Amino acid sequence: MAPTPGLLCVRSRITSEALSDAAFNDWYTNHHLPDFISSGVADLALRYKNADASKMWQYLALYRVPDIGFQSDPEKIKAIRMNHETLPNGGNITDFTELKANMYLPIQSFEGTNPNTERAKTLFIAEIEPEQGTDEEALGDFYEKQHFHMLSMHHQYHRSNRFKTADGSKPPFAALHEFDNADLDQRMRTTMNATKWAKNIEGNAQMLEISCWELITEQGKIGENLIVDAALRVS
Repeated sequence: MAPTPGLLCVRSRITSEALSDAAFNDWYTNHHLPDFISSGVADLALRYKNADASKMWQYLALYRVPDIGFQSDPEKIKAIRMNHETLPNGGNITDFTELKANMYLPIQSFEGTNPNTERAKTLFIAEIEPEQGTDEEALGDFYEKQHFHMLSMHHQYHRSNRFKTADGSKPPFAALHEFDNADLDQRMRTTMNATKWAKNIEGNAQMLEISCWELITEQGKIGENLIVDAALRVS
């Protein structure tokens, strides 16, 4: 059976006073991410911190997964250690944190006419459940024919990638947009959201959640896009 590439998205937050923020970041960046890369589960791993400290989820990890079938491979799962000597009493990370994992499948990738291949420092994630009756193709048309191009007009823009949840969970779609920083001017925001198409798609969505994340580290095939399938690139 041919491998099915995907994107594993893991949000996390510390729930125990026994685990300091410094210890958590040391474990995650210096041990957990390398485990994903060395095990072969992922070939690219990114870590982010929430730009809004008041939000529930403090951190985000993204793993480019060559084959989501790793989930049924006990040897690969075993190689990703959840216990570690750097954690309190050598414990399991789940004793001190809450983790939320989602597996996504790639559907669209866009880099514009002047692609910036360096890793952007800021990531915006727009998760959407469109209005009932709006199918995947119609949503894709909005991004491909208008939204991506409007985003790319901003001088801080790098690239965008779109995914859908592998298990159909909601919100079913996520668009990941990379920018140099989070300070998008209000004029640009207003322009993007003012079109009739944007108002129809976003204004009528059953759910639309936008979050902003700041890059901590990238490991593995650094600098590469989260989607490598050329067939999914739009222009």
